[in-house]
Amino acid sequence: MPLPIRPAVAASPDYPFSPITAPIKLDQNESFADFPAELKDIALERLRHLPWHRYTDLNAEALSDALARHEGWSPAGTVVTTGSNVLIALLIQLSAIGGRVVTVKPNFALYGLDAMLLGAALTEVPLRPDQSFDPDALIAVLGDAQGPESQGVIYIPRPHAPTGSLCELDELERLATACRGWLLVIDEAYHHFTPEDARELARRHPHVVLLRTFSKAWGLAGLRLGYALASDGVAQQLRKLVPPFGVSVLQTVCAQVALEQPGYVKERVAQTLHERERLFKALQHHPSWQPLPSHANFLLVRTPDAAQAHAQLLAHGVLVRRQDRLHGLQGCFRVTVGTPEENDAFLEAAGLAKTRRLSGIGTASEPRMAIPGIDAALAMAHAGNSLDLFEKLLGMMLKNYASWSATSRHLAREPGATAHAELCSSLHKLRGSASILGATRLAEVAAQAENALRDTREPPLAAVERVASTLDELLGHVRHRLEIAARHVPRE
Repeated sequence: MPLPIRPAVAASPDYPFSPITAPIKLDQNESFADFPAELKDIALERLRHLPWHRYTDLNAEALSDALARHEGWSPAGTVVTTGSNVLIALLIQLSAIGGRVVTVKPNFALYGLDAMLLGAALTEVPLRPDQSFDPDALIAVLGDAQGPESQGVIYIPRPHAPTGSLCELDELERLATACRGWLLVIDEAYHHFTPEDARELARRHPHVVLLRTFSKAWGLAGLRLGYALASDGVAQQLRKLVPPFGVSVLQTVCAQVALEQPGYVKERVAQTLHERERLFKALQHHPSWQPLPSHANFLLVRTPDAAQAHAQLLAHGVLVRRQDRLHGLQGCFRVTVGTPEENDAFLEAAGLAKTRRLSGIGTASEPRMAIPGIDAALAMAHAGNSLDLFEKLLGMMLKNYASWSATSRHLAREPGATAHAELCSSLHKLRGSASILGATRLAEVAAQAENALRDTREPPLAAVERVASTLDELLGHVRHRLEIAARHVPRE
């Protein structure tokens, strides 16, 4: 018996995202830093004294008021939901069911997916070859629309994702003037990173709606909170589609605390702009990669082969987002601007830097252990699309090194010259093995321990533990590299 599912839903693809774990995550355009710890403490303290068994505001009125004050907007025109993604679908329900959704191409996937799910016709107007906005082409499409499909919703991301390009406000003014009878939605998810936003435009045109989010510059992607700035008349109708009591007490309190102390956002935006420029200039020196100018917290990079570039970066523990399946973006990937250390790691993985650090990424801020032999093997596995042989070889290495650690600890506890000589020999072999692998840090520590033992300058067990600690760190990096590779390279 077939399930009672609407054909539009059954025919729709899933949202195009597959989670990947990597030490350095630069694939989702999140803030490079978490919500400040001191603000978390304030929010948690407030939550402790609030009742959790009561519903929150019907339409998030308290938070809407706070947002309106922050944005210089009418509270009646401020609509808050659990993410601006939700508003994308609600605005289609408001104005485009049975009508048309018009947007640019390439675009944010939800514009088209939600149009398909809700039964709206979809028209995607390509950007110009230089990835700039083409208002004339959009206006022409609106003029050609007939019947019920001559009205609906227009989605324009500003800045554009995933290219980072920025349409001029006078171009949007022309479009707003030409699209009477349509809802013009300007998606300003990345507006903090641009010199000016579209609020004045929206004030002049009551059919213009701005979408904003707490997921980018605010550093609150995990909170899932977004909002619309609209005319009072549009907001009144839009609010009818928003589920009642939909914004939780946790979301409300955290956002209120952020709005009370927004200074951290300005500091982070300034750092992001500085790091974005640094990355852009560095990538201009790459022999085959080309960065595109960006007005957001990410860069789009064009390469000869996006799959190979993605695999190369991932083999070094750096995760970016492939965009090469999108219209006009053949060979492209997108990289989020991260911390200075994360950006250094990305540049090194791209072949443009000599050192990399993992400061603030799960471990202490120490240099990441370089293992050229392992990285080369995994890069070859990605390029050849087969992991099996390398997995077997690396598995043998893991087994042998683990055995060394146990044996050496045993020898270090044994008295006598024989055990001492065997331990020195074991360290010497480990040193040679590490050198062949390219694990220079391990080779150096093993050599220091061997020399200290031969000169009786260090107790045997202390020397072994020092080497074992470095070895354990190396094994952890190797295992993590294998785990990452195993998600993306098939077995034979």
